[in-house]
Amino acid sequence: MDESPDLTFLTGDQVYLDIGFDLSSLLSGKVGRRIARTYARHWDGLGGVLRRGATYMLPDDHEWYNGYPEAPNPVNPYLWAIQGGARREEWIRTACEGVENVQRCPVVEVMDFPDDLSICFADLRSFRKRKGGKLMRTEDFNRLLTWANGLRTPGVLVSTQPLVVTENKNEVNLLEYTKDYCRLLAALGRTGHDIVVMSGDVHYGPLLSHKF
Repeated sequence: MDESPDLTFLTGDQVYLDIGFDLSSLLSGKVGRRIARTYARHWDGLGGVLRRGATYMLPDDHEWYNGYPEAPNPVNPYLWAIQGGARREEWIRTACEGVENVQRCPVVEVMDFPDDLSICFADLRSFRKRKGGKLMRTEDFNRLLTWANGLRTPGVLVSTQPLVVTENKNEVNLLEYTKDYCRLLAALGRTGHDIVVMSGDVHYGPLLSHKF
């Protein structure tokens, strides 16, 4: 039976753009073609999902490269080609075009089902700035806080990474963006409503119950 869900959430890493030893990507004008081919291959694989009902996407780091927007890890051979300079800038710019024009990911978007449920999609990856502890641009983060502060029903926060985390010496997580992270947790804790956080990236399926 061919069933279609009412709504599908894809919470990051819809494409893996990490370039590895793809030497053609080092040539001027080839980056766009390389990223377009990757999208075509991944979209072909996702076709069975994308054809069935509404789909919301949020980007995570592999929409650019592992660990984005932090500097590429110099010991990772998959990232040697974009360590710096014009090639890295071109890579990031072209990857942003894929997120904006192909995936059409929202930065913050709210979907309300009056008297029942409120869903907030929040891109906590694309506009991070560790200096200043910012998870998003100020105007977008204020929209996220406004959603949390105004909840009158149970809520669902859709993001690309787990919200409740501990320090990780091997990978930068939300805890490193202390200022906005603490403000977001405080806003969620004040709502008085149950909130489900739906996230990606963890590579397994945990169910965590946490009281703020």
